[in-house]
Amino acid sequence: MKKETLNRIQLSQQEPIYDAHSHIGTDLFFKREGALKDYFSLSQILKIKKANIMSTPSPKYFEDDKLIEALFWEENNKKINYFKKIYEGDEVKIVENPVNPYKQANKKLKEQIHNEKNQDVNLEYVPLVHPKLDTLDHLEEILINNPVAIKIHGIAAGIIPTEISNNFLKTIAKYDVPVIVHTDNYNKSITNPLAYFRKNNNAYDWCNAFRKNNVKGYITHGAYLCEKTFELINESNQFLLGIGPVKLMNLEKEHFIKGTREDSDNYLQTIFDEVDMDKIALDLDFPWNVEDKMTAKEETISKFLVGEDLDEEDRKKVFLKNSELFFNR
Repeated sequence: MKKETLNRIQLSQQEPIYDAHSHIGTDLFFKREGALKDYFSLSQILKIKKANIMSTPSPKYFEDDKLIEALFWEENNKKINYFKKIYEGDEVKIVENPVNPYKQANKKLKEQIHNEKNQDVNLEYVPLVHPKLDTLDHLEEILINNPVAIKIHGIAAGIIPTEISNNFLKTIAKYDVPVIVHTDNYNKSITNPLAYFRKNNNAYDWCNAFRKNNVKGYITHGAYLCEKTFELINESNQFLLGIGPVKLMNLEKEHFIKGTREDSDNYLQTIFDEVDMDKIALDLDFPWNVEDKMTAKEETISKFLVGEDLDEEDRKKVFLKNSELFFNR
């Protein structure tokens, strides 16, 4: 489905954008920070009209003069243990297996979005969930409010799709709320827990878990160019493929699916050639898409948008319409 080369996108005449996947907050694990004011600066440059906004994958925040690290995991004797840290002055309290670990971070983000509105962009709040540590009652409390989506980040959460209970996924399916899911891959020998979680949070396993339980899935990071996942996405309305952050993805070629993609010269063109244009969506994955300690640079963002050429109809689909249909917004 290769497209003929047309005029390159110019920011001045660019289509309005629905950013399907971006983060606000400070991240413990990945050492990133995304400020809402910086996101608003980007939205003005890019003409973003709608955006799905979620917490960073490993939230770190202040509450009542306490520094909270919502969740981290450690491997011990091939078992993953989960912890929450609370810093108060010189004291550190560690909570093992914290229940509903993202509840307060979600609440703070929802309040921030409500209190710091911007008339030019409609922000949709996306709660972060943990398939092992969230109770089903808490999950239902989230879903009953009909969020645009929920987010699962298996690496930050220390989980893989094959370990998630059917009850958890069936509860999501009952409310017909899409899941925005981080996908990954790892081609080298598995020598540490992080490599294990990267390898086993691959897009194909996530799609199969969603298919079996009738869950709608927004598959991030271009599925790391997995051909089998592309086939699943093309044949079903159950999935939408996110393409961001493009510049970072082009630097991670060693993690593309081995044997088919590690020599790919062009991440975006591979997707546009092989995935139905009705199944592709633009997402910034802020703040992973920007450089210089989260300073929003127009030249960086311009490169993100003009990396490939699309005709007018396909631009509208990828930039806006596909996400509007999938997320029903």
